[in-house]
Amino acid sequence: MSRPISIPREPTKAEVTREAHEFFSDLVSRLFAREKVVPTCGRGCAACCYEPVYAERTEATIAANALKQLPRDQQKEIKRRLREVVEKFRASEVFKARMPRAVEYRKLVLACPFLDLKTRDCTIYNSRPFGCRAHFAVSPRVNCEDLTKHDQ
Repeated sequence: MSRPISIPREPTKAEVTREAHEFFSDLVSRLFAREKVVPTCGRGCAACCYEPVYAERTEATIAANALKQLPRDQQKEIKRRLREVVEKFRASEVFKARMPRAVEYRKLVLACPFLDLKTRDCTIYNSRPFGCRAHFAVSPRVNCEDLTKHDQ
């Protein structure tokens, strides 16, 4: 009796993106360890959650799928906050810029809708876009406290 031939399938964009996210996070962790760099970022520090984040469509889909896994009341709150952030951003002068300067965006004080404002944790941490994964600080934590002061 012959066995069926198994033809490997092409990975989806979401699978490739997740793999790239994991690779990047692991690479940064290993680089920090090798160079003995300790990021000042950590649980409870959410300064980067007030930065503009650029995500491609696949990353947005991954985030939307992660949102669907959250409890219904949390989903409703995040969607409400998302609408609020979009309205405030669209009404601002910063919206007219193709890629807004971070310091100008921070002045809007728009927290990412996925940020739990009580715990200061990301509700979709494992599914966050590359732009979020690339934010980290190694300077003193006090530098992150005033969101409107530093232009990077």
